[in-house]
Amino acid sequence: MAKVRNSELVKASFMAQVKAFLEEKGEEVLQVKSGTFSIPWALGEDEGYLNITFSIPKGSRDGEGYDGHTEAQNYELEQRIKLEEKARREAAKAKKIARDAALREKKRKEKEGSAE
Repeated sequence: MAKVRNSELVKASFMAQVKAFLEEKGEEVLQVKSGTFSIPWALGEDEGYLNITFSIPKGSRDGEGYDGHTEAQNYELEQRIKLEEKARREAAKAKKIARDAALREKKRKEKEGSAE
């Protein structure tokens, strides 16, 4: 049970630090739920709210604890894979556009040749 209490104390401490920091910067910080702040924002004609949620992950159900370092590495790998896939798709699209343009040009020349 002490572990849960310590987690709540840690979360409350970080929340207080973040709230103090944001308020020091002139931001309005609203607590909308347990562990969640909502910060109003306006940029030009747009406005809205940014929610920041604090949580202490417990880990998986199979007993392994949460490891933020591993999660960060996994996220970085996933992002790198997505970028590589996007680059491959864009290269294939550019190749198809070039192929289609060449085909259209060939058909245009054939049509001009047959019209003469």
